[in-house]
Amino acid sequence: MKLQVPEGSREDLELVWLLEHLELDEGHKLDILEIGGADSPLSMLLAKAGHNVTCVDVRDWSAKPSDAPGAVASPAEVTKVETPPFNFIKGDFLAVDLKPGSFDLVIALSSIEHFGLGYYGDRKLEWGDALAVLKVHEVLRLRGRFVTTVPVGLPKTTEHWRRYDRHGLTARIIGPFGIIRREYFTGFDF
Repeated sequence: MKLQVPEGSREDLELVWLLEHLELDEGHKLDILEIGGADSPLSMLLAKAGHNVTCVDVRDWSAKPSDAPGAVASPAEVTKVETPPFNFIKGDFLAVDLKPGSFDLVIALSSIEHFGLGYYGDRKLEWGDALAVLKVHEVLRLRGRFVTTVPVGLPKTTEHWRRYDRHGLTARIIGPFGIIRREYFTGFDF
């Protein structure tokens, strides 16, 4: 099942890309985990499509249905939705207790590169990003899929994010996974 891809700005590129490439069979409902999606409409879109969705983020949940790229808010959606229509867990993904092998799909759009830096109130851990990827591997079911986006280029670490070169991708992100598809976006300054 293809989810409807909303039109959006350059900032919405990752979400639009994901919705265009996410291959979900209609009638086959998945257990999906989104990491770091407190301000993204993705979990809501997937829950609305009938999937069992859990979102984990150290930040408070703040997305609205109208946050989807190209979406038009109805009067009822103009104010913040107080209760998300899915399981939202506020906490550090590395510390949250999730049952091993419980998800068919884990999505982490622009979030793994922030792990372990402490910027969002998470624990400072030198290999926080790699530990997050190992935990993703743990919570995925056999033949489960992990979809992530991270900045790639000359390696750099700031107080807020990491950028990975080929070696960093292999050592810290790809680790226990096989790659099914690799794509690069250009024109973003990280």
